[in-house]
Amino acid sequence: VWHEGACSRCGHKLSVPASIEIGHGPDCAHVLGIYAEWKALDTKLGADLVAYAEALNAERDSAA
Repeated sequence: VWHEGACSRCGHKLSVPASIEIGHGPDCAHVLGIYAEWKALDTKLGADLVAYAEALNAERDSAA
């Protein structure tokens, strides 16, 4: 998706990772009928970020 960091429907700046990946914010995803896909990606990316942070913390703790 080529959207230059803005929603391809309304043009608002995108800041949430799922929105950046899909190219639409949650409101526009809802209007377009793809909110379920947006939410699933948001949940997955959030879980990935938590796992990454936990791995970094564990690595830092083991090095100390």
